[in-house]
Amino acid sequence: RSGGKKAMLMGPLGGGVADPFVSVDFGSESEKTKVVKSTLHPTFDSKMEFVGSNPATEIIFRLWDWDRLTANDIIGEYKVRLSDILGR
Repeated sequence: RSGGKKAMLMGPLGGGVADPFVSVDFGSESEKTKVVKSTLHPTFDSKMEFVGSNPATEIIFRLWDWDRLTANDIIGEYKVRLSDILGR
């Protein structure tokens, strides 16, 4: 859960705004937030639940810019192992 944290984005080349969303991959499971339209300061107030106990499982957070007519653009990525979160 984001806890209402705001993301600070830099605009696309030449300025402008983004339509950001976040995808979360946990092992073979995947979830994503809703798209927040026309902003560089999105708030992702989402709750996602995944089941897993393998401490080596990698959680991948990807920040995307949604595009209607072309492929979504990746803005950034963060990877963390379950063991790092659980302190194992």
